[in-house]
Amino acid sequence: MTDDGEMVAWVDRNETLIQVIPRTLANSDPKYLHVEIADLIVDNNRSVLLQLRSHTKKVNPSLWVTTAAGHVTYGDSIEKTAHKELVEEMGFDVPRLVHLFRERVAMPSETHYCHWFLGKSSGAKIAIDPGEVDEYAWVTEADFTKFSATHTVADRTTRVLRRFWSGEWDKLLK
Repeated sequence: MTDDGEMVAWVDRNETLIQVIPRTLANSDPKYLHVEIADLIVDNNRSVLLQLRSHTKKVNPSLWVTTAAGHVTYGDSIEKTAHKELVEEMGFDVPRLVHLFRERVAMPSETHYCHWFLGKSSGAKIAIDPGEVDEYAWVTEADFTKFSATHTVADRTTRVLRRFWSGEWDKLLK
């Protein structure tokens, strides 16, 4: 979401609300721990859908990342946000997103918990939001080494892809 009026929850390590704050504040000071989501969408061939973040984004412009990601707006659940971000950024949804894990992410300008979700697409039509995404690619494990040699892929995304391709979450897709 690009609305500067968006409000998020400043939380403690248990994700208990401390105060509601503007997203812009959460993104500009690492003391404001907040919550975000990241979606990894795969297909029946074990390809993963990656996006190139828009070159106009303030955080990580022109970086290849997971399928969709975003801040949890105050009052929304992580599950609702996971579906909402997928629709906003990629133009489609999937019936089921499975929660994989939570990680703490510390960056120079912000600190957040990221909840990762996994879903399977069965050929949904992709309609990217050009304010969020410059392009997308379906990538197989066999092609990833070549892809990452010619494209800048976020380290966190690469780690999650390796875990997916190792089979760690295969039982969750059944």
